[in-house]
Amino acid sequence: MKIEDRDLLYGLRHYVNDLKGVERVQREERTRQRVDTGSDRVEISKRSKEAEKARRVIEKVPPVDEKKVADVKRSIEKGSYNVRAQEVAEGIIRKSIIDTIL
Repeated sequence: MKIEDRDLLYGLRHYVNDLKGVERVQREERTRQRVDTGSDRVEISKRSKEAEKARRVIEKVPPVDEKKVADVKRSIEKGSYNVRAQEVAEGIIRKSIIDTIL
């Protein structure tokens, strides 16, 4: 697992939490509307579908490898950590693409 995957996980969790808040407000509004109109109709909003999709993505993300993180931290502290420019560039591009999509 690459360390920058953790940033993706945190970003997705924040996104899902934001969606949950929007869903709650929408659900409350629909409940008010149903009470006023007396209808028993259920609609799944586009945001709800996006939230479900994001939840499925988060479930697939593996947990953070604490041992690997600790090893990298020790290497950085010792000054023996070598930065691989290719991997850094790929991570920046990947994060940029994900930020654009979300």
